[in-house]
Amino acid sequence: MAQETASADIFGAHIATTAPAASFPVRKDHPVPRVGIDDPTPIGTNKFYANFFLGKQTSPAYVHPYSLAWARGQGASSSWGMAISHVDANQRVYGQVRPETGAVRYYLNPIGIQSLCLSAAELGDETRLTTDNLASHSVNVNLHPTSQAQPIITFPVVQGMGFVTARYRAGTPVINTGVFFKIVTKTIKGPKPGVSKYTFRLEDGKVWHLYSYAEQGDDLDLQVVNNGLARSRKPFTGFIQVAKDPGTFESLLDAQSASYPVGVTLSGTISGTQGSYTFDFQKAGDTNTKLLMYALPHHVASFDAETKKAVTEAQLQTTTKGRATAVVADSWTMVEPNMPVAMNFAPWDPQAGPKDLSDEAIRTISPVALKEISQNVDQQANQSSMYFSGKALAKFAQLSYTIHDMLKNSTLAQNGLDNLKAAFARFSENKQQFPLYYEAAWGGLVSSATYVTGNDGADFGNTYYNDHHFHYGYFIYAAAIIGYLDPSWLTEANIDYVNSLVRDIANPSKEDKYFPDQESSSEDTMHAYAIKMWGRTIKDANMEARGNLMMSVMARSLSAYYLYTDDNAVQPSNFVGNRVAGILFENKCDHTTYFGANIEYIQGIHMLPLLPSTKLTRPSEFVRQEWATYFDNGRAQNVEGGWKGILYANLATIDPRAAWDFFADKNFDPAWLDGGASLTWYLAYCAACTATIQRGEIGIHDDTASWHQPEAEWADNKAFYPYQRDRAWNLNDELLRIQPLLADPPRAGYKKAVTPMVSKPDFHAELRRVGQVATFGSLRHTHTHPLENGEMHERTSLLGRAGSVFSDAGPNHYIRDFFFNSAYTPGADSPKPWVRYPAHVWHITKAVLLSSPLNLLLVFVPIGIVAGVTGWDPVAVFVINFLAIIPLAAVLSFATEEISGRLGDALGGLLNATFGNAVELIVSIIALNNGQFDVVKSSMIGSILSNILLVMGMCFFFGNLANMGDGTVGLEQEFAFGTAQTTASLMTLSASSMILPGTLFMIITTNGNGDNNENRERTVLSLSRGTAIILLILYVLYLWFQLKTHHNLFTVGVTNSESGENVVTDGADVEEGRVEEHDEEETHMSPWSAGTVLILTTILVSICADYLVDSIDALVERAHISRNFIGLILIPIVGNAAEHVTAVVVAVKNKMDLAMGVAIGSSIQIALFVTPLLVVLGWILGKPMNLHFETFETVSFALSVLVVIYTVTDGKSNYLEGAMLMALYVIIALAFFVTPSEEFEKERAVAGTIFGST
Repeated sequence: MAQETASADIFGAHIATTAPAASFPVRKDHPVPRVGIDDPTPIGTNKFYANFFLGKQTSPAYVHPYSLAWARGQGASSSWGMAISHVDANQRVYGQVRPETGAVRYYLNPIGIQSLCLSAAELGDETRLTTDNLASHSVNVNLHPTSQAQPIITFPVVQGMGFVTARYRAGTPVINTGVFFKIVTKTIKGPKPGVSKYTFRLEDGKVWHLYSYAEQGDDLDLQVVNNGLARSRKPFTGFIQVAKDPGTFESLLDAQSASYPVGVTLSGTISGTQGSYTFDFQKAGDTNTKLLMYALPHHVASFDAETKKAVTEAQLQTTTKGRATAVVADSWTMVEPNMPVAMNFAPWDPQAGPKDLSDEAIRTISPVALKEISQNVDQQANQSSMYFSGKALAKFAQLSYTIHDMLKNSTLAQNGLDNLKAAFARFSENKQQFPLYYEAAWGGLVSSATYVTGNDGADFGNTYYNDHHFHYGYFIYAAAIIGYLDPSWLTEANIDYVNSLVRDIANPSKEDKYFPDQESSSEDTMHAYAIKMWGRTIKDANMEARGNLMMSVMARSLSAYYLYTDDNAVQPSNFVGNRVAGILFENKCDHTTYFGANIEYIQGIHMLPLLPSTKLTRPSEFVRQEWATYFDNGRAQNVEGGWKGILYANLATIDPRAAWDFFADKNFDPAWLDGGASLTWYLAYCAACTATIQRGEIGIHDDTASWHQPEAEWADNKAFYPYQRDRAWNLNDELLRIQPLLADPPRAGYKKAVTPMVSKPDFHAELRRVGQVATFGSLRHTHTHPLENGEMHERTSLLGRAGSVFSDAGPNHYIRDFFFNSAYTPGADSPKPWVRYPAHVWHITKAVLLSSPLNLLLVFVPIGIVAGVTGWDPVAVFVINFLAIIPLAAVLSFATEEISGRLGDALGGLLNATFGNAVELIVSIIALNNGQFDVVKSSMIGSILSNILLVMGMCFFFGNLANMGDGTVGLEQEFAFGTAQTTASLMTLSASSMILPGTLFMIITTNGNGDNNENRERTVLSLSRGTAIILLILYVLYLWFQLKTHHNLFTVGVTNSESGENVVTDGADVEEGRVEEHDEEETHMSPWSAGTVLILTTILVSICADYLVDSIDALVERAHISRNFIGLILIPIVGNAAEHVTAVVVAVKNKMDLAMGVAIGSSIQIALFVTPLLVVLGWILGKPMNLHFETFETVSFALSVLVVIYTVTDGKSNYLEGAMLMALYVIIALAFFVTPSEEFEKERAVAGTIFGST
C-alpha cells in the first residue's frame, strides 16, 4: 500500500508482494543458467559477485579494495582455491597523452595477479563452486571437493571487507601464490588468545598477514613447501583471514582480526531535505571486536559525526574508485543534506528550484508545441524494442506536461494526453510486438524478443536483464506524467503494471518473493528520477523518498568517479583533465566510447537525457570547465547531427541565453534534435533556466518553423527519428563495424547501424549494458564471458570514417547494411520466419564473402571446377585451381575461428589443429592417394619453412621497422621467452624425426647388400610409422600442456609503464576491457552456421585440390620445374596466404606473441600433427608413405631449424634477424627452382626409394 508519509525506514516497506499480473506469461527457461545456485528465490543480476554464478565462474569479483577470483587450477599458482589480489596505483598502465588536454587517454589495472590463494589439499579438478545466502551486499561462496561433497571452504564475501575470510570444515589448508614467497614468518605469540598469525612478504615487496582461529582441534600449523606453496600439516576446522598491510598499520590489523562480516542490512530515513542511509554489518567470529571495513570516497565524504570517529588513517587503493579508507565500526551512517525534494517535472535548479516561463516564452514556444504534439505517438511508440517505445512515450509525456503546465494550454495538452494514454495501453496490456515475460529463473520482467527471434542482442539484451533501469525508467517517467495530468488514469491495473516495472529495477524489500531486492541498479539517475516522480504521483512517500535519496547519492558518486572538475582528488591527476570517465569499468577507466572517439560522443553521452535532474548530476562548475575544455570559441558549432543539440541543451546550465538563441534560430536544422527529445522541451528548458530573457527578446523569427517534419515523412526521415521500426534495433549487431577485442560468443562488439544513432540517448543505455562494471553487471555479458572484461573496444569506430554524424542516414544505409555490413543484415532479426530465414542465409553468405580481401579470388572456384571437369589445358587447370584454393583457405580459417571461440580452449585448440592446416592436409591426402609422395613430403617441408623463415622473417623485419623507436636508439620487439624455448625444442624434435629415417636408410644402403631394397624400405617404413605415432601422442601432450596444465607459460604479459614490472594478466584479459595491446576477434555466425560453411568449403577445397594435383605432372613436364619446388614453395602459398598476412599485420601492430603463435604454432602443427597423420593415413590406405625425405630437403630443413633456434631463444627480434630469415628462405627456394626435376629423380632412382614417382 502506498503511504503519503515516509516510514521510519524507507527501505523497509515493500512495493507489493503479489505475483505479477496474469498478462505477463511465465517462463522458466532463461538462456543463462544459474550455475552453482540451489536456492530457487529470485537473484539480482547486477550484483558485484555475479561472476561466481555465471559462465565458468572464474572472473573477478571486486569487493574493494580486494578482488577475488576462483583460480580453478589456472594462473601462475595453479591453485584450486580462491585467488586474492590487490593492485596499487603504481601498477597501473596509462595510455597516451591527449595533446589538447594533457590528460592520458586511459588507465587500467592488471588482473590475474594471484597474490595469495586460500585453498585446501582436498580440492582438485572435481572441485565445484556454489553460492548461497545471496544478498544485496554479501554472499557465501563455497568450494566443494566434488559435486556430491559438502563444502570444505566457505568464503563470506561482503563489499568493503577488511579481511578476506575462509571458513574451513576439516580441510587441509593450502596457501598458494603466483607472486612467490620471499619471507614467511610465524608470530610466536598471536595477537589475541587463540589466534595464530603468519606474515608473508612476497617477491613484489608487498606484505600480507594471515590470521587463523581454530574452532575445533589444533591450531593452524603451516609448512612452507616451496616459494609458491605453504601447506598445513593436518586438517583444520576454523577460519583463516588474510589482509594486505596498508603500510604501517600491522597493529590495526592485529587488533581487528578474528572478526569478520557476513552480511549488511540497509536502512534509510528522511527529514525534510535531509536523508540518511545506514549499513548495519552482521558479523561472526569474535563478536566483541569491531569490524574493519573499507569505505569508498563517496561514503567517507558523507559520514555522519559518529561514523567519522571510526575512520582510521589506513588506506588501500581501489582499481577505479580512488583510495578506500579503513573504518573500525559495526555500522556506518551516511547523510545527504540537500535532497532534491522540490524537484518536479519542470526545469529545476539546485538553488532556485523549479522554474516557470515568461508569457513571451509561452507565446513563442506554443506554435512549436502545436506541431510536435500533432505527431502520431502510437506510430512512434509501436516499436519492437521496449527501449525505443519507452523513449517515444516519455517524449510525448514530456510534451504533454510542457504544454499543460508550462505553456498553460490544457486543451491542447488533453488532446496529446488522450493519444498518449491510448499508446501506453498497448504496453500496460502487454500487447506490444514483443510482450514481456515474467522470467521465474532469475526473477524479473524480460522482453520476449530473444525467445522469439533467437537473437541474444534483441531489444538491447533486455531478455538478458540488460539495462532494465533505462528501458523501464522511460515507461515509469511517462506514467508519472500521465497520472499527474489525469489522476483518473491511476487505476489498479495501471498502477500494478508500473509498480511491476519498479519492482524489477528497484525493489527495496526481501518480503517480495517475485523480484530480487536491488536498491540502486546503476549509476544513472534517470530511473531514480522517474521512480521519485512516480512515487509522488501515486502518493507513495517511501518510493519518492528512495528516489530523492538515490539521486543524491548518485550525484555525489558521479562527481567523484565519473564527472571531473579540477579539484577532483579521487581519480589520477593525469586523467582528470578528460572531464569525464568515458567508460568506467571496475579495473579500467577509458576516455572513449564504444562507437567512436569524437569528443562530442565521449562527452555528450553523459549529457543524456535532458531532465529536471540534469543540474543535480551535472553541476554548473563542471559544465563550465567541460565547455571551456572542449566546446567554447565556436568549437561546438563544428559538431554535426543530434550531438549539436545535445551540447547546446547542456549549455543551458551555464549560458541559457546562448542555448535559447541556438534552438530559436530560424535556420535551426531538425537533424540537430535528439530523437528522444522535442524542440518544445529544449526551448522550454532554456527559457526556464534564464532570468535575462526579457519580454520581446525571444521568439523564433520565422513563422514557417523550418524545423517541422510532416507526419508523413516521419518514418523515413532518419535524421528526425533515425530508427527503423520494422525490426528490433540491435546495437549488438549494428553499432560497431570492427570489434578487435573480446571474441567470445555472443558478439562482444556492437555494430554500426544508422550513423544518426550516435546522437540518441539510446546509446547511454547500450553503453551501460556492454561496459557494465562488475558491481552492476548484466546477464547479457554472461552468455560466454560473464561480466568480465567488458565486451567492446575503445578503438572501434562507429562511423567507420570521418564525416557528418548523419551522413549515412536514409536508404543508402539500408542498402549498405544489406550488402556490406558483415555483422547485421536487415530482416535477420524479424519475427517473421519467411523474412528471417532467407535473411539469415544471406547474412552468413555475406559474412563469409566479407571476411577477407582474398575472397575476391573466389570467382576462380567455379572456373577451376569447370576447367577440371571439361578438361582444359592442364597448366591452366593448375593455375586457376591454385588461385581458387587461396580464398577457400581463408574461408576455412574464418569458419574455424568462428567455431573454435565457442568451444573453449581445449576443443577450440583441437579444431584449429585439425582445420588450421586443412588445405595442406587435403592436397596432401589427394597427392598421397595418387602416389605422389614427393609432392606430399615437399609440401610438408615447404609449409614449415614458409612459416619459420618467410613469415617469421617478415614479422621480424616489418614489425621492427614499424616499432623501433625514433631512430636514435634502435628498439627490439619482444615476445614470450618461455614460449620460444618450448617451441624451439619441439622444432628440434621435428627435425630429428625427419633426419633419422634418412640416416637409417643411408646406413642400410651402404651395407654392401645391393639387393636388399625391399628390406631397407620395410625398415624405414616401420621406423616412420612408429615415429608418426609417437609424434601424434606428443602433439596431444603439447596441446594439453599449452591449453590446460601450463597455459600460463603461453600468457602474454603486460608491462607496467611506471614500474617496468611485467605483470601476468592471464591470457591478456583485463576486467571490463581487454589490455589495449590485444585485439579480439568477433563472431558473425552461430556454430551450426559456421560448421555448415566449414563442410561446404572443405568439399570445394577437395574438388579444386583434386584437379590441381592431377595437373602437376603436365606442369612439371611443360614448365620444367620440379615436383619438389611445387610442393615446397607453391602449395604452402596456397594454404597459408591468409595466415601469412595476419601474422605480418599483427607484428606491425607490435603483437609479437600473436605473430609468433601464428608462425611457429602452424609449423608445429605441420611437423607434429599433419605430417605424422599422413604417414598413418598412408598406412591405412595401403600407401607406403614414410618420413624419409630428400637429402637436400632434409639438410635445408635442419639448417633452417638451427638458424631459427638461435634467432628466437632470446625472446627478442629485430629487422636484421628478419632479413636473415627471409634471405635463407629465398636461397632455399632458388636452389629448388634451379635444380632440374631430373636430378631429384636421379637421387630417388639411385637410392631406390619408394616414392612411387612416375
